[in-house]
Formats: sequence, structure tokens, C-alpha cells
Amino acid sequence: HSSGSLRNPGNAYFIRTTQEILASTHVQIETGTTVEFGDFAGLVVRGSLAAQGSSASPITFTSDDVVKGPGQWAGLIFTGDRTETSHLQHCQVEGGWHWYGALVEVSGAAEVLLEECTLTQCSVDGIQLLTDSQVMVRSSSISTCQGTGIRATSARARVDGCDIFSNGGYGI
Repeated sequence: HSSGSLRNPGNAYFIRTTQEILASTHVQIETGTTVEFGDFAGLVVRGSLAAQGSSASPITFTSDDVVKGPGQWAGLIFTGDRTETSHLQHCQVEGGWHWYGALVEVSGAAEVLLEECTLTQCSVDGIQLLTDSQVMVRSSSISTCQGTGIRATSARARVDGCDIFSNGGYGI
């Protein structure tokens, strides 16, 4: 398997159908990059994803609709084993949903670190953790999701210094 990068900060990548990062594959998204998804499209991460923006130039995951709103794309799905760790920092994730119920889903023993990220306008839960997954959410904001901010089932979550507010369900 190979690795790669999404480059050209300030420009958008358009994803029309769900894409997959395979196991043992590492993808890096550069600071300032925007990734726009078509209806029902999302990103499944079985390998690892490094999306580390900056406060001045975040990485954005959103829909390709002109007017942004909940439920416009399928979200980010992290699934895999303990050998793969993904890191999202200074990312804005907005307007999604997922078949299983979250803007960001982590399952199957995957490990994800979200730092200084903003998750908004989800038609269901902000983050859903399933089946032995582990996530650390640090200094992030989860708001205006129609469901719960963070939902964990048979999973491990560490939440530190986060603002979880204005969601339709519970915070955690």
C-alpha cells in the first residue's frame, strides 16, 4: 500500500463518491486544504489520516453545497486496528451525517486524536464511538448536532477542555 498527501492549500478537493484510505496506508492533508463531499459521499479511514491545520489556516471537511447545512454528506469513518492512529488538529467538520449516526464515527479498535477541532451542523451525533475504539478529544467544540455531542458504546473516550453545546441530545 502507498501513502500520499492532499496539497494545494487554499484550494478545494471535491469527492463525489465515498473514498477509502486502505489499511497500512497513510494520507496527509496539508494546512488550509478544504475537502468538499457530494451527497452521500464520505471518507472511510482504515489506515491513518493526518489532517493537521493551524488556527489561522484550518483544514475543512464539508459538503459541496453552496448553502451549508446538516445531512449533506456522509461524514468521516475511522475503522481499523491499534496499529493505525489518525490525528486531526485545527479541523472544521460540518454539515454531515453517517449511516450509523454520526458526523465522525470511530469503530473497530481504531484510535483517533482530535485537537482544537470544530464539529458543527450534524444531522445526528457529533462523534460516535463503537466496538473497542479509542478517541481523545482535546480543546474542541461540538455544537448544533441534532443528536448527542459524543456517544460511546463499548468504547473508550477521553475528553479534555471541550465545549459541547446546543446539541439536540445529551452532551456526552
